[in-house]
Amino acid sequence: FLKSRVRRLILPYFFFSIINIGICYISIRTNPNAHDISLWKNTVGILYGNMNSVVGPLWFLSALFSLECMFYGLSNLKNWLLILFVSICFHIIGLFSIYTPFAYLPWSINLALIVMPIFAIGYIGKETCKKIDSLSNISKILIFIGSALVSYLLLPITGFDLSMHKFVNWYGYIPIALVGITTYLTLAKLLQTNKVLEWLGRNTIVIIALHGIVYQALIYLSSLTLGISMWSIRSNFLSCIAITILDVTILSPIIM
Repeated sequence: FLKSRVRRLILPYFFFSIINIGICYISIRTNPNAHDISLWKNTVGILYGNMNSVVGPLWFLSALFSLECMFYGLSNLKNWLLILFVSICFHIIGLFSIYTPFAYLPWSINLALIVMPIFAIGYIGKETCKKIDSLSNISKILIFIGSALVSYLLLPITGFDLSMHKFVNWYGYIPIALVGITTYLTLAKLLQTNKVLEWLGRNTIVIIALHGIVYQALIYLSSLTLGISMWSIRSNFLSCIAITILDVTILSPIIM
């Protein structure tokens, strides 16, 4: 188990982190207006496995590694109620740790604790999820539309951002996350197979690693072109979807 997770998560984490450091170093040497970075500080940050300026979205890989390792032990408990109870206890411990000197634990351990109940619910309900296949397409469409609508309506009160350690309205994090998961799960069951989504799935780690620089540039250019603040673009659902699609489109020649 541990060997497979190191190969799938940790090796890509270090590989793309080193690439990001290289890109930042080159940008500094070629652009006199660029902010300087400490190679030593960011190298230590990579080893620490937590959010820093160079690692960026790659913190997700180290957090997922911590989560899967901890849940591997938790899953050995055979009683699903006990698994759920312990995962909720971990969730509470993780939330409390954010307001202590231990807010930035190595390898995002406390963030992994916070999302543990979602992982546990997925593990417990995996057989139930398979039953969605037996539903009619009309039922799937209704579930998809309903959950997507609820997700959109709840968007204004979503104040939970793991990467930035923002935990406003923390009590709604798990319910809102489950509604969003339901939306995408039902969509996947409706589509069954889709070449574009399969391609995205195969290249998820590469996209996570490289999309940040392109994303920031697109937001900056959109702000200049439209004459609105970058925050307005970031906080608008439709503009984020459009920029994400454009981002992946720009990256696709590199990935291919």
